[in-house]
Amino acid sequence: MVMLGGMVGFWCYAYLGVGIDLHNQQGKMMMPSQIDVNVAATNTFAVQLAGNVKVEVPIDQNIEVPLAGTYKTRIKIDTPIPIKFNVHYKGSIPVKTMAEINDTTALVLPHLPKLPLKLQVPLEFNLPVDMVIPVNTTLRFAYEGPIMLGFDQNTVTRLNTVLHTQTPLNHVMQVPLLTSFNVRVYPEPKPLGMVLDTHLHQPINQLQISRNGN
Repeated sequence: MVMLGGMVGFWCYAYLGVGIDLHNQQGKMMMPSQIDVNVAATNTFAVQLAGNVKVEVPIDQNIEVPLAGTYKTRIKIDTPIPIKFNVHYKGSIPVKTMAEINDTTALVLPHLPKLPLKLQVPLEFNLPVDMVIPVNTTLRFAYEGPIMLGFDQNTVTRLNTVLHTQTPLNHVMQVPLLTSFNVRVYPEPKPLGMVLDTHLHQPINQLQISRNGN
C-alpha cells in the first residue's frame, strides 16, 4: 500500500496540473532579439498602364481594292502588232504607159501584103476601179515615255504580310498581389506592457512555492 501510494503520488506530481485563471493581470514581456516570420500578401492594388504598345498584325487573305481615277505613269513598249483588215477602194487610177504591138501590116492596111509590124503606142487614161484590198501584216510598235492610265474597277489581290504598328495604352487595372516572403524582425530591446486574461494549466512539477516579498 505504501509503495502503491508512492507511485500514485509520483504520477500526480509528474502529470497532473493546476488550473489558474488570470483576469486583467498586468505584466511585462521581453521579445527575443530576432524573430523570423513569414508574411503573406493577398490584397489587390491599382496599376496604371500608359504608353505605346508595339503590335504585329499578320494578314493573309484576299482583299478587294477599288481603282478609280487617272494615273500618270511611264512605260516602255517594243512589240510586234499583227494587223489584218480589208480596204474597200472605189475610184479611178490614172494610167500612163506604153503599149507594145506585135502584128502585121494588115492591122493598118488590109490590102497590102502582110508584113510583120512591131510598134509602141503611148497610152494615157483614167481606169475606174471598185475593189477590196485585204491587208494582213505585222507592225512593230515601239514607245518609251509617259502615259495616262484610267481605272474604274475593283481588283482582287492576295495580301500576305505582317503590319508593324503601335497602339496607345491608357488603362487602370486591379491586380491581385498573391505572394509570401520571409522576414527577419529585430524588436526593440525593452519590455512590452501586456494584460493577461486567460486560463493557465501548469503542471505540478513546475510549481514552486516562495515567500512573498511583502
